[in-house]
Amino acid sequence: MTHTASTDFDTVIAGAGPVGCALALWLLGRGHDPQRLLLIDKNPVQTSLSDPRALALSAGSLMLLHECVSDQDLTGCDLLQVQVSQQGSLGQVRLSAQDMQLACLGRVLRYADLMRSLLDALTVRGLVIQRPQALSNWRETLDSIECQTETAAYTTQALVQAEGGMAEEQQSRVPYDQTALVAEVRVTRPRPHIAFERFTPEGPLAILPLTSQKHELYSLVWCMSPAQAERRMLLNEQSFALELQQSFGQRLGSLSLHSARQAYPLASVQSSATGTRYVRIGNAAQILHPVAGQGLNLGLRDAYCLAQAWTQTQSWPERLAHYETSRKRDRLILTELTGLLARGFTWPLQPLTGALLTGLDLWPAARRTLAHTLIFGWR
Repeated sequence: MTHTASTDFDTVIAGAGPVGCALALWLLGRGHDPQRLLLIDKNPVQTSLSDPRALALSAGSLMLLHECVSDQDLTGCDLLQVQVSQQGSLGQVRLSAQDMQLACLGRVLRYADLMRSLLDALTVRGLVIQRPQALSNWRETLDSIECQTETAAYTTQALVQAEGGMAEEQQSRVPYDQTALVAEVRVTRPRPHIAFERFTPEGPLAILPLTSQKHELYSLVWCMSPAQAERRMLLNEQSFALELQQSFGQRLGSLSLHSARQAYPLASVQSSATGTRYVRIGNAAQILHPVAGQGLNLGLRDAYCLAQAWTQTQSWPERLAHYETSRKRDRLILTELTGLLARGFTWPLQPLTGALLTGLDLWPAARRTLAHTLIFGWR
């Protein structure tokens, strides 16, 4: 591909998280000149390499990442089954890799481990991330974008915002009136390679196997009202574990806290910022409810489709127009689906929602369609 020498860069990516790094790798793999690609991030690298969060990558995301990172470098715990249930109801559904004819449904891995693999792959390809360097301002002109940071100014053919924290005037925000409590928990009766999604009257509760070595460690994401979250953040470890046990049940034996708790207010956020040479992807474009772990997977599909568009058309305005059209349906369906899952099971209709779960478990075609959408997105 040719570039326009009148600008400093062909592409600037702001945000070197998983989505921004993956986009850079996919662009380089399609022939983008590394000297004409700039990847910046506002945080020092240690921020990413010390992040304790757990991520759930779908099998679809793993397939995309295998283009640029070997499977051996994506270390984590493979998911062979997901059990979905509802508190106070006998209804449940099981999604299995065997049913989908896949080696696994996905993989749980730590944010820091994923970032280390992506950063190593970028180093091998000769791309150095400029950090800490925050994008402070930008202006789109007829044939380029003028970018400014605290320490530099440059021009680019296209600007990709891959970093969250969009300005309020550029977003549509729908609060869920829920807060997610995140922590690591230890169990006494581990069930390796099985993840659990439990719908409670307060909100969804997910417990995911964290490593393939220490089967007793799990990642917890527990959604509840802000008031309950504030109260539970102050409970001692024994009292917190008792309330968690009452909500989750005995599927994994006794539960106990293994790490500090963190709280995150939840909302569905969509960006309204567009341009002929400017695009938002990942959390800069949309933030989903964490139910079913779709946020990062949707963001990675954003990045992959943008990299594909780069090879299919000759100018960035054409590429971005093609990209936006191709991503609308997947984004819309996953946003609506996660919103429905987040709210639907908190409605006072337990017999109906319990019957829905049982119906899905007994209807293989519907169960596989749901699993395919969650694994690969809407195609």
